Amino acid sequence: MKLNIVGASNFVTRLFEACGPYQWAREFLKNSEEAKATRVEFGIEWQAAEKDGLFRRTIVDNGAGMDRDRLREFFSTLGAGDKKIGGVHDNFGVGAKIAALPWNPDGMVVISYLGGKPSMIRIELNTDTNEYELVEFQITGGRTSCVVDPSEVDFDDGIDWNRIAPEWARDHGTTIVLLGSDKQPDTILGNPGAGENDIKQLKWH
Repeated sequence: MKLNIVGASNFVTRLFEACGPYQWAREFLKNSEEAKATRVEFGIEWQAAEKDGLFRRTIVDNGAGMDRDRLREFFSTLGAGDKKIGGVHDNFGVGAKIAALPWNPDGMVVISYLGGKPSMIRIELNTDTNEYELVEFQITGGRTSCVVDPSEVDFDDGIDWNRIAPEWARDHGTTIVLLGSDKQPDTILGNPGAGENDIKQLKWH
């Protein structure tokens, strides 16, 4: 499923280049605050670390959470909104998607819980079309869907995505995993092209 990009074809790249260091972290934190989260944690996805030696950044909050329809709506549009770009320490309004996707072409997984029920999507760059797309997962009956319950899908990457979110974010909340790129699969330090090398585990609550 191709994402709807609001604006010109170079919208994502142009706004991404306007971002300051760690803009992705500020944008994700802003999203969590707007979701009324009382706890936000920037951590590590440990399954890939233990299995493959990959250290992927996670962003977890206990905000309001999203159901499958809201999750699809929120993450299938890039560039929505009319906030102006501010300074390095402001929230640019370009959105976490704009600030994170260009240095994570292998994808971004989002698992959101609402009423204890999880919904999961994955956005990645289609290198053939150079477009960001929602991955279509195989589900029962030979059908496909862009939004799935991770407990009901057998993934071929060896990761049990149903175990990713911590218990404190499983009633309501959102967990995001940044998958990086072929050349830079470790995302724990942030964007390698922006000199981000000093962010460690952060907690906000």
